[in-house]
Amino acid sequence: MRGTAESYMEAPYLTTQPWGMTPRQVLLQLYDFAIDGCVARDMRRAGAALEELIAALDFSHEATAPGLYRLYEHALREVRAERYKVPLGILRELRDATALRTLLTPPLLAKLASRALPQDRLPLPSLKDQ
Repeated sequence: MRGTAESYMEAPYLTTQPWGMTPRQVLLQLYDFAIDGCVARDMRRAGAALEELIAALDFSHEATAPGLYRLYEHALREVRAERYKVPLGILRELRDATALRTLLTPPLLAKLASRALPQDRLPLPSLKDQ
């Protein structure tokens, strides 16, 4: 795992134009921007990247999209409150899982949520229940 904002921003795909990128590369770039924003404690940059991650969700993937939505929303609330530690952990794990092509399965999302969300917010309800 890379440790500094500079190392995230030095990824080779960041020098290419977005229209030449695969969807996975775009997703990795969004994670890198959000991570860089958290490391720099830049609410605007981290928040904008999280908003883009939320906007990019495809809710036809019912197994993962609702869990990612809740994680992104929680991270965004934390960033807006200028608390960066939890969002940084969430984003780094999701970025690493995406880079390694790990499937974001419901058990993995539940594991991330259990570490990131306050215990009074678990178990996570489905969006259909709301």
